[in-house]
Amino acid sequence: MDEDKYEIILKQVESQLLIDPNNARLWGTKGFILDELKRYDEAISAYQEALKLDPKLFRAWYNLGITFLNVGDRQNAAHAFKRSVEINENYSNGWYNLGVELEYQGDNNGALNAYNRALQLDPSAQDVRNRIDNLEIHQYLKENLDLTKKKKRFRFF
Repeated sequence: MDEDKYEIILKQVESQLLIDPNNARLWGTKGFILDELKRYDEAISAYQEALKLDPKLFRAWYNLGITFLNVGDRQNAAHAFKRSVEINENYSNGWYNLGVELEYQGDNNGALNAYNRALQLDPSAQDVRNRIDNLEIHQYLKENLDLTKKKKRFRFF
């Protein structure tokens, strides 16, 4: 969808919000549109308003996580993805993105758990399988090729 269409939809959503300012879903929609328009700070504010009105909107949490990624705030992104899967344990995209952020933060065990849950929910997700394979290879190499461990293991003096 092009930018002009998003601007038109944004105006419609804002008109609806004048009538129903406590509609959390409309605030979430506004956040999504603003994110698409790359107006990230406004998107974050809209998602936060949606979540203030209804903290159980798992997609608002998920989309907030995506917007945090767009501004480079990986810590808040991980928190938002975690909240999304706490609310909806069956949301495979939430689990996958939580896994990516945990992996980025160096929590490989947490990442593997998140990826495995995502794969359990969507067995056809090849990107999840690839992440799991890469983490398992990395873990194997770390455990078996760590020279400091080998020196200690084979020290004869």
